[in-house]
Amino acid sequence: MIKITLNLLANVVLFYYSLMFYIYLFGDKNKTIYKLNTSHKLALKVGMLMITASAFFNALTLYGPPWIHVMLNIGLSLVFLWLAKYHEWLFKRDCGKDI
Repeated sequence: MIKITLNLLANVVLFYYSLMFYIYLFGDKNKTIYKLNTSHKLALKVGMLMITASAFFNALTLYGPPWIHVMLNIGLSLVFLWLAKYHEWLFKRDCGKDI
């Protein structure tokens, strides 16, 4: 039961923060990322959406994978949490708002 709970928590965090990171990356047409060529942007968008969708569906189904996958999900969720928070900080800094 603890494995399913940890995996659920990791997938909820991963879904939310990977979606937030996607929005921070692609939400503004003036970002540097839009200077990349189309294949690079497409690969990044598809990869990010696959991570977000898989986290969403894993959370919905209460999937209980092997422990190594739970550890991977926890690691990914922590990385995307950091990425989203860092880009939120950059966004606020660039807009001149206090954090």
